[in-house]
Amino acid sequence: MIEEQLRAFPAFRTLPIVDEDDDRAISITRNHARECTTIDQVQKCLQDSQLQPVGALRAKPNGHIVVVAYFTTKPNVPSPNNLASAR
Repeated sequence: MIEEQLRAFPAFRTLPIVDEDDDRAISITRNHARECTTIDQVQKCLQDSQLQPVGALRAKPNGHIVVVAYFTTKPNVPSPNNLASAR
């Protein structure tokens, strides 16, 4: 998916979209619960009341710029990532 397609979702209009080699990328990918590479995946995650979008990264596979959207688990909702780190 491209940046314009992701920005079409109101939830992503004001969230950061940074290059994958940007120092700020870790703040988007840290503790993520879901990674979405397609519009359909983003729509499904937006419908999941346990997830909230945190931003996206720009990547350049094969020289074409694409974006990958990231979601985290809303506070007070356990995720597999959070459970594993609590042990």
